[in-house]
Amino acid sequence: MAGIADAVPPWLLNVTDVLAWVVIGAFVLGAVLELTARRGDAPDGSLAAVVGAGRRRLEHARRVSTGAWGLFALFWLLLFPHFAFVHKSYVEGVLALIAVPASLYAGYLLWQGRDTLFVLSRATAIMGLIYLPFETIPAVEIAGLRIPAPRQVLIEIVTTQTGWLMDFFGAHPELITGPQGYQNTYEFVASDGQILHFSVVLACTGLGSIAIFAGLIAAVRAPLRRKLRALSVAVPVIYGLNLVRTTFIGITFGQQLLHVYPDLVLTMFGALTPTASPGTSRTASSANCWR
Repeated sequence: MAGIADAVPPWLLNVTDVLAWVVIGAFVLGAVLELTARRGDAPDGSLAAVVGAGRRRLEHARRVSTGAWGLFALFWLLLFPHFAFVHKSYVEGVLALIAVPASLYAGYLLWQGRDTLFVLSRATAIMGLIYLPFETIPAVEIAGLRIPAPRQVLIEIVTTQTGWLMDFFGAHPELITGPQGYQNTYEFVASDGQILHFSVVLACTGLGSIAIFAGLIAAVRAPLRRKLRALSVAVPVIYGLNLVRTTFIGITFGQQLLHVYPDLVLTMFGALTPTASPGTSRTASSANCWR
């Protein structure tokens, strides 16, 4: 497995970051073409109301959106080696592989005339526009002023709020700088002297779930006021439940309350096994809310 991991080029993630923006750009273009193809005076906003130039524009939208699904399949295919061999997370690797034929099938159905998949294409575009800035935009420095990466801001906010909740429930770990250089890691010391590190990463912020729900809500044809009401309920609920999740995982990991099939869990999710902690004779284990 180590030999395979070494064979995965380190620049692959940079390629997938660029490809992700290309994919989302294609979905956005397809969504714009599809929406402008509709008759503004159509009583039900159905695709049956498309006429003349609008019908031709709809076919352009179909081609662009179908191509976007094909690129989406390529994106997941390129991510598979990183998940499976570098990250050593078999769950993520399998899901990435499943996403390849699923994306191709969605594109095929859309090309064959399944117009309901335009909704899913619009939703994917919106999801990407919400998620990708946090995933790909780095920190920048302008005139000596450092502007942190969006992911750092979000991660550290969730980390702080998770710490407040852990304190409330009687757990008092120390907040330290994590491997990414963010203030996103809590250090627990077990009764046997073992050091346990619990890190909050982007997957722990609830951003993915928020992006999915926001994309689906925004993509459906409904009055704007109704969409805003749905978002005003869904986003806070998801964010709050996510804080409950990170707090629960932090406490149970830090106090080793759920020591259930540890070897199996470590293998499936590519988590770190206990290793020597630099500068100390005690051992250290690391985990985050995703694995």
